Amino acid sequence: VTVTGPCSAAELGSTLPFEHVVAWSMQSRHRPPSDVEEAALRDAPITLQTLSAVREKPLVNLANLTGPQEDVAAAEVEAFARVGGRAIVSASVPGAGGACSASCLASLCRRTKLRVIMTVGWASARELPPPPPDDEAEDPALDSLLRSLLEGEEDGSGGAAVRAGALGVLPLTPGHARLLEVLAAAHVRSGAPLFCSLPAGGAASADAAESSGAAAVASLDALSAAGVDMRRVIVAHAQTLLGAPAALRALLATGARR
Repeated sequence: VTVTGPCSAAELGSTLPFEHVVAWSMQSRHRPPSDVEEAALRDAPITLQTLSAVREKPLVNLANLTGPQEDVAAAEVEAFARVGGRAIVSASVPGAGGACSASCLASLCRRTKLRVIMTVGWASARELPPPPPDDEAEDPALDSLLRSLLEGEEDGSGGAAVRAGALGVLPLTPGHARLLEVLAAAHVRSGAPLFCSLPAGGAASADAAESSGAAAVASLDALSAAGVDMRRVIVAHAQTLLGAPAALRALLATGARR
């Protein structure tokens, strides 16, 4: 399901599977500087001189966490279309940290003629609605996800409702048990693919990568135990485990897509 309506896999064609092209601001993910060099990097513009440092520490630089204006985003999407691109998965949850709304995504699709698959969820467990007091009551968080996936929301243009086509993004780190539970339940009820992510900044050492990989596998095992079809789970930033081959092999063994 795309924001402009259902389509077949063949119609999607060449697809960018995990992009933040319309995330106006992700500064809620900013990591404060830990030394003088990082303090300088925090406020630096992105130039050829700073690009290497920004790529090494993407969550420190504020400019890297602020998306372009809509005209710039549209131009970048159109450049992808000119080389054969047909679709993009927007991994920025609408409304989280200033991310683009569903209506904004629909507008971008109309301007560029590309298809966009919108994810729905929460940026962190802190943003989740509280669980119901009664175990037998419907969970408001689950209800919200299912409405976005099955019914959608008006985009303000008078057209059809905009539906999400995927769930996420679940951080594969400790401390997200309720988020995992709600996303897993929504997947089981809807069949929607579920996007997960390892920490984008990577691990500082092989030991840290092993630890990160073990935490990711534990979360993926929990998804499987909850009834999630692991063939419909996509893990982003798996390249951060390249320095820990055993951890990467364990992640691959879960059956999740990379």
